[in-house]
Amino acid sequence: MSTSTLPGRALATLIAAVWLAAAGPAAGQTLEFDEIAMLPGPVDLVELSGGRAYVAAERKLTIFDLSDPTAPRRRGSYTFPENIWSLAVADTLVYIAADLFGLGILGVSDPDAPQLLGSARMPGQVKDVDVSGTTAVLADHMSGIDLVDVSDVRAPAVLGSVYLDGYCRDVAVLGSIAYAVDDPTGFYVLDLQETGSWEPTSAIQSADGPRMVEVSETASTPLAVLLGHGRLQVYDLSNPIEPAYRSTYATPGNALRVELDGDLAYVADGTLGMLVVGLEDPSSPRVVGSHMPEQPVRDVAVDGDLALLAVGPLPNTVGRSRAGGSGDGDVIVLRRR
Repeated sequence: MSTSTLPGRALATLIAAVWLAAAGPAAGQTLEFDEIAMLPGPVDLVELSGGRAYVAAERKLTIFDLSDPTAPRRRGSYTFPENIWSLAVADTLVYIAADLFGLGILGVSDPDAPQLLGSARMPGQVKDVDVSGTTAVLADHMSGIDLVDVSDVRAPAVLGSVYLDGYCRDVAVLGSIAYAVDDPTGFYVLDLQETGSWEPTSAIQSADGPRMVEVSETASTPLAVLLGHGRLQVYDLSNPIEPAYRSTYATPGNALRVELDGDLAYVADGTLGMLVVGLEDPSSPRVVGSHMPEQPVRDVAVDGDLALLAVGPLPNTVGRSRAGGSGDGDVIVLRRR
């Protein structure tokens, strides 16, 4: 039978097996994972923090207790007026980027009863959020980078916006430095301590149209990884305000999401499962692990030896943050061996 006659899923499995078999010896794959539990969907996005899973599906955020990861317990949930595009967990607070609703701040000290403590309307559509100290940094599709004072979570105060040349897609913070990407090609650096203007300290053009940026300060070398068009772009942040390009890595599938854990990039690679890419040498990324579930992988979250995979059918067009966008699917709980 030729590959052209194989069913779609069988073909994807074959491609993954061939690619990983070829990459394995050279890459030195050492990480393996066991599926230990399943969280019921629907799901678009997942986060993992402090023994809890945070599962977003359209407008609803649901909390699961993973203190015993083999026996997850569903706790409370909260429904926003608009779709959830991104979330950032900080202790007992969850910062939500909720499209035209803006920024929402949930208190989750009681996971059975999440409460909306405060909110702030932004100029446009909020697509992503991260937090540096008492400043929330948001990617706004219209106004660029929005900055909000969250020192009083019950009364967040909008500080202003930084206009970018294109449509801001994603933000990530490392200390007092914020990194943002826009459509079609920009990668921007913002020093949050420069409160006089907040103008970008640098802007780098990228041919791969980045839609997501993740940073890691626990890597051997501080890193930023941009994701766009199925490729990872790796930058050295040894000088945090002047990222230095190191490499581009194309995954075998169409990489949808990435999360950094030290020197490891966990990649949701659609129909070709989850890849773990080692970035010890930022100039030479290499595959060090993989996992191929029955359904395509749309999002990934990592904390310690646990990983969560949002799996389910892929839409025709994949958005930046709400990786699936359909709300279908479930969450697989993995434990690293």
